[in-house]
Amino acid sequence: MDTDGLQVHTARMTENQNTSNNSSDDDRRERVEKKVATRNNAFLDFVQEADPDVLDQFMPTDPVRRTERKIGRNEPCPCGSGKKYKKCCG
Repeated sequence: MDTDGLQVHTARMTENQNTSNNSSDDDRRERVEKKVATRNNAFLDFVQEADPDVLDQFMPTDPVRRTERKIGRNEPCPCGSGKKYKKCCG
């Protein structure tokens, strides 16, 4: 086999390996995602059967809102030390 033929043959083999690796990676990823989804659903079903109110604790709630004004970094520290907030408690 001449060098041109060898290069073509090597290029074709590399191309075939790349396409088979990509498809096997995609297949593996799909299988893992399916398995994870199945396990998550099974776990949620188990918890729901054990105590229906448990899942309510983990449901998203309204965002926490700050009641006081935010302390600026260069303002005096509220602890009363006389230092800037950034040098004391911040």
